[in-house]
Amino acid sequence: MTAAIQQGLTDDLNGIGRFGRHPDPAIDFCIQVETLESRLHQAMHSLCKPGDEPETVQTVLAAIERALEFRVGGDEGAVKAKAVLRDLERQARSTLAPAVPNAKPVAWRIEDRTHPGWFTYYDPAQIPPDGAEPLYAHPAPDPAVPDVAEQIAELRNANPDEHCNDSK
Repeated sequence: MTAAIQQGLTDDLNGIGRFGRHPDPAIDFCIQVETLESRLHQAMHSLCKPGDEPETVQTVLAAIERALEFRVGGDEGAVKAKAVLRDLERQARSTLAPAVPNAKPVAWRIEDRTHPGWFTYYDPAQIPPDGAEPLYAHPAPDPAVPDVAEQIAELRNANPDEHCNDSK
């Protein structure tokens, strides 16, 4: 057994879940997923307490991957939480990878060390300074256009007695 599994089994036998939040492993897992959801949101938006460094999406993704190793069993809440966790993993990976393979960044940004949370942006044509992260343009999703002709025909057939004048 790996050390992580051995530690998880030891913690479960000592009366606390693997994630150290609740004695019931399923509830412990659900609480961990909620915590990871919050951490990912904060990391994606560079939110943190004053004076602290914001957590990176990479560190949250590593914690998500560790939580994905948990076997949920038959608990309905834990099964739903596992689905949420998979969605969080997709969100984290999509922010780390460009939307289009081999895409060029639209800008570079680097955080101001004297003012955390403030960024300096650079033109993509410039050579980026050390520590700068690339920013990619994500294509906007196509808006869903409903087929209204079919709905209009249904309404006309449903109320044949009502007067319908399309000429107005």
